[in-house]
Amino acid sequence: MCNTGTFGAVSPTEVLPIFRSRPWPSNLEVSRSARKSQEEDYLAGTISSRSVMARTMNGNKCSSFRRERDSQQRTEIYSSQSSFSISHLTLEMQRFLTAVTEAIVGGLGWKKFINPTVTRGSTAWPRDSGEQEKHGVRYDYDGEQEIDGTVYHKFQMQANAGNKIPSTIKKWRSKADRGTHVVMADVFVPRGGGKDDVEAALKKAHEGVKGA
Repeated sequence: MCNTGTFGAVSPTEVLPIFRSRPWPSNLEVSRSARKSQEEDYLAGTISSRSVMARTMNGNKCSSFRRERDSQQRTEIYSSQSSFSISHLTLEMQRFLTAVTEAIVGGLGWKKFINPTVTRGSTAWPRDSGEQEKHGVRYDYDGEQEIDGTVYHKFQMQANAGNKIPSTIKKWRSKADRGTHVVMADVFVPRGGGKDDVEAALKKAHEGVKGA
């Protein structure tokens, strides 16, 4: 609730000296009771006028405050909506990549990551063109790499070409400076590992992939 400020505090000691200083006609006999009555009327009128002014100024202050508050609330709402959109796209991508991981470890695809049979630069999974359209991404073998004393098979996840791939990847691919040869994520699978190592490596690599 807004304050009225200094205009809301009007006392008789402030008003009456002004009233009593006004000149009175010398040819008129004004009784003390009549003068007192007129003082009371003057005082009531002044307080009423000052109160109206206070309420007006207070109303203007409150209106200004409400406009500023509402503007801030609208900004916060738009900001939240923007954050929600970004989170929604990322969540959509993560759900999609979870399905890809399940397709790899749910069949025999994970063996392609443990013992690659393709040369560097070739696609390790999926090899079939129909499967590439279905999953929308491929994992190209990028040779071996040693990290902290452990040798890993490195794979680069990339978006596939074509118009029949899933919309999630198609939207990602359509963005500027992206395409079928841009690496979406690097996957490092320890040499000599097993199915669980492949699953863990895929999940870790997919965590960094954002939505379109």
